[in-house]
Amino acid sequence: MTKRLTTIHDPRYRRLLANIIKARKEAALSQKELASLVGLTQPDISKIERFERRLDVVEFIDMLTQISKRLNRDLSYIWQELYEHQCKQ
Repeated sequence: MTKRLTTIHDPRYRRLLANIIKARKEAALSQKELASLVGLTQPDISKIERFERRLDVVEFIDMLTQISKRLNRDLSYIWQELYEHQCKQ
């Protein structure tokens, strides 16, 4: 039986976070601004982005919502890319 990677080390999780970081930067949101919008601290965002703290699913939804509002566009492409990559395996 193959040992499963912890979520934080899973390549899918890392791709997801890379997409979130890219979108945050496209939205010109600093870590501090995003943290304030989603009820976290800037160190929380930093730890999440450095894979030192796991992103909770509710926090994920909150982040996508705030980034989407700032960009004024749908961020479903973040899910789409992960889904398509997973289906190819």
